[in-house]
Amino acid sequence: MAINCNKRFKYFDRLLFVRQSVCPGQCNLSIKPLFQTGCFCAYAHIHCNSSSNLEVLQPSIFSTRLTYLEIDHCDLPNGIPDGIIAPFTSLFALRILFSNMTTYNSPNLPSTLTFLEIRYSQLQTVPNVIAATLPPQLIYLALDGNYIHDIPISTLQSWKQLNVLHLSETQIGDTTFDNIVQTLPSLNELSLHHTNITKIPPRLIEMSAVQTVFLSSNQIQGVVPVGVSGFIDLSCNPLVVLSGLPSAVTFDNSLLYCSGNQCSPRLLANNLCDVPCNLAKFGWDNGACASYNG
Repeated sequence: MAINCNKRFKYFDRLLFVRQSVCPGQCNLSIKPLFQTGCFCAYAHIHCNSSSNLEVLQPSIFSTRLTYLEIDHCDLPNGIPDGIIAPFTSLFALRILFSNMTTYNSPNLPSTLTFLEIRYSQLQTVPNVIAATLPPQLIYLALDGNYIHDIPISTLQSWKQLNVLHLSETQIGDTTFDNIVQTLPSLNELSLHHTNITKIPPRLIEMSAVQTVFLSSNQIQGVVPVGVSGFIDLSCNPLVVLSGLPSAVTFDNSLLYCSGNQCSPRLLANNLCDVPCNLAKFGWDNGACASYNG
């Protein structure tokens, strides 16, 4: 028997309508399971200000099915308290931006976590919560915008499961860069723009899995390297170009991008809020910083 699709969709429209409930304003995306009422938030963005803080993050309000949590401008000197994050047992992604975090000594993060960002904090060392072990499914780690100057070898060895590592806008130097390349040869993406790097480790060329390397706005000198298997951004570095650049190399030293804060054009396309690009002339990082300004 043929199914009348129009009638079926009209039925589901009515069903969804009677199940709808209002999620809090901090819920940017919700799911609506059949025959269940209440808010089932999938993506929550908590922007702390005088009228909102982490106390609103309750499983009774957002449900325990929360999978993507973004937090910015919150008072988190010691990281997110365990009691707040523990109920969300399906958490896939956690983003903490523009915090006063100096430590994060929680005994563990959710085992379901695949994506972790702690960007623009007051960290001076890798926080204990990820210094010796990572959640078993974590493959993306970003620790950008802090005062970290070194990553111990033992920590790097515990990060071998990572596909993506971002340590941009930190105090990382040549020794740590070399250790990363040597210890984590299977990385797909590495971001070290705006650090203290002055040279490129020869072994970078041997990283066959690497697809993208961001090294703009450093003090890398010499000749633009060739032979890297993936894309590499070397903009805003005092390098010398001897001949035509390989298509995989971006090298833009124009005043537009390399004066003042220095914002490589590639950073404008990475869909992340990068503080050096958070300027009116760059459209507040092509809009990536808009939700954090104000």
